[in-house]
Amino acid sequence: MPSVFGGKGASLVRLPLIRTVVQGNKVLLRIVGSALAPVGSADNLFLGPNGYVSDPEQAQDFVAKISEETTIIENPGAPGKSAYELWLMEGNEGTQEEYLNSLKGKPGQNATDAQIAAKVNEWLTSYPPAKGENATPQQIDEAVQAYMATKPPLKGDQGPSSKVSLGTISLSQNAVLAIVAGDRDLTFTVNGILAGDDVFLFPVNHLPSGYFIKSVVATENNRLSVRLNAPLLAIGASYNITCRVVVLR
Repeated sequence: MPSVFGGKGASLVRLPLIRTVVQGNKVLLRIVGSALAPVGSADNLFLGPNGYVSDPEQAQDFVAKISEETTIIENPGAPGKSAYELWLMEGNEGTQEEYLNSLKGKPGQNATDAQIAAKVNEWLTSYPPAKGENATPQQIDEAVQAYMATKPPLKGDQGPSSKVSLGTISLSQNAVLAIVAGDRDLTFTVNGILAGDDVFLFPVNHLPSGYFIKSVVATENNRLSVRLNAPLLAIGASYNITCRVVVLR
């Protein structure tokens, strides 16, 4: 880069070397170095492309051009109108808030169940799920065991017995006259019996020889009918068979 020197013994000053740089729509001055110039002649120097020059013809022209076709505009024009102002110029009326609201579309409608189902079917047709495999019995058993280990079932209270004891009755008869062998139909009142109950009679002692109980029926609530088969009962003879009454429910 050239320097401008005065005569012998002249006082010199170091001046910065500046280069113009075009960046976008700006013309920037970038310092790229320095040059020596006589103090007395510094007022008559011009900024050239590569340093300071004393010839005005060699000075830098600051009408910067990006290219031959495009020239940088140094004086920008007036600001343009806003969208709201253009909207008013088109003959519309209203505040800026009303203008902004006019830009919003109408609320959409929710899809119907049929439309959703159609889209789901369309998607499944395009992307069918992979076919799975059934779990083996061993895998099912392992899964159940793992679940039971983490969440064991709670033990409930013991429920009532299915056998309900309703006390005892006596199958008895006194023969005023001789009674032939055969069935005896006896009826008893037993509190707690329900019509249709399954009722069992259990003799407290062994049945006498020739006696056996053929049937026990709960004919109605608190009513029990017993059919006993017994041998010939002579005049003045009698029998008394105590039995426990048990109902299964």
